[in-house]
Amino acid sequence: MKRYLEVLCVVVLALGVVAGVQAQTATHDLSITVNGFQLIGLEGGGRPVAFEVGAPASAGEKPVIVSSSGVSDNYLLYSSIFSTTDNKITAALDADVESPLTLSVSAAAATGGGGDKGDVQTGVVLSSAAADVITGIGSCWTGLGTNGAQLTYSLAIPDDVTDLDDVNDQPLTVTYTITNTN
Repeated sequence: MKRYLEVLCVVVLALGVVAGVQAQTATHDLSITVNGFQLIGLEGGGRPVAFEVGAPASAGEKPVIVSSSGVSDNYLLYSSIFSTTDNKITAALDADVESPLTLSVSAAAATGGGGDKGDVQTGVVLSSAAADVITGIGSCWTGLGTNGAQLTYSLAIPDDVTDLDDVNDQPLTVTYTITNTN
């Protein structure tokens, strides 16, 4: 019986010790900050685009574009972290195109990246005034290289060429800007 009491006391004591042990914890604060930003670039730094207007195949026809290069070689790359989809990309020339020619750009949807990459516009007439090329951009990224929004340029020659002069070269620079509309 004495042995039984000793075992019972040890068991009760052990249970008391186990019941008295409480888990201990330690805590600290943690903070995550996401800073808003907008970045834009051109694949390859912006390849040159060139059009040449010249003589048609036959007398009596209107002038034609006899050569063009680089018209679809540029891709807009952009990344944006912003709380709304009020971001957009605009394009503006440093000078207006020789009258009566019309230079336009069309953007194709970016094929890479993720997020809300916005709505692309087609047939955007370029001038010295900024014009929307991609609207409704939210938090997103396009990816690099040819995953960006492909840009395709076109030059239109109207039927009325009264004001068209022979210009050896009209160098133009197109500037793309990502901005928040608010």
